[in-house]
Order: sequence, then C-alpha cells, then structure tokens
Amino acid sequence: MKLRRILQRRGERGSSSVEMALLLPILLLATVGIIDFSRIVSARNMLSNAAREATRYASVRSVDSEDPVTVDMVRNHVLNAIGPLDPQLLTINTTWTPTNAPGNAVQVNLVYDFAPIAPIMPIALLELNASSTMIISY
Repeated sequence: MKLRRILQRRGERGSSSVEMALLLPILLLATVGIIDFSRIVSARNMLSNAAREATRYASVRSVDSEDPVTVDMVRNHVLNAIGPLDPQLLTINTTWTPTNAPGNAVQVNLVYDFAPIAPIMPIALLELNASSTMIISY
C-alpha cells in the first residue's frame, strides 16, 4: 500500500509547474488587458473633463470681455486640464460659430492617440475623442 502511494506521488511531481506554465501567460495577458482598459477609461474621462473645462473657459470670455479668449489660451487651458496624458499625442480644435460674440457657440474638440501598453489588440494607437459645445454668455 505504501509503495503505491509513493509511486503515485512521483507521477504528480511536476504537474503544478506545468499547470503554472500553461496558465501564467493567460493570467498575465488578462491582467494587462484590464490595466489597459482602465487606462482607456481614465484617459477618456480626463479628455471629456478637459474639453468641458476649456469650453467653459472660452464661453465666459467673449470678444466683448476685458480679456477675450484666443485659440492659444484655450489650448493652454486644455493642456493644464489633461493631467498625466501626453500633450504630443493630443490634437485640439476650437471653433466659434460664427464669431466669439455673446450668444454664439464655442466648441472644443479633442482627439487623443492612446497607446496601449500591451499588444493585445492589433492596433498601435487607439483614437479617443471628446467634444464640448457651450453658448458664449458674456
């Protein structure tokens, strides 16, 4: 009886190492995928907030105000609001319809080229968009 148990244990000696070798890449890939997804959600929220903040900034500084807003001022406001995102991967478009006068609309569009840390998806960069439109109040 004892000999049979010893022989059974010898047959199972490397099984946990083999199981770990088979499952570890899958677990690591799933973990990195979850991290990348979280980074995408976070970047999208930061872009949305930056677009909204910049649009609000532009909507209260019309051509009639003491300090009328310019495209560069909106750009600087966006860059201050994006947090840890890379400004080199960000495209900022600001449009006033038709002019920067009270009662007209101002729109800020942001496009960010997100680079995932893992090559799970076959794309190198993922384009994230955020847009905000407000009426210029004064």
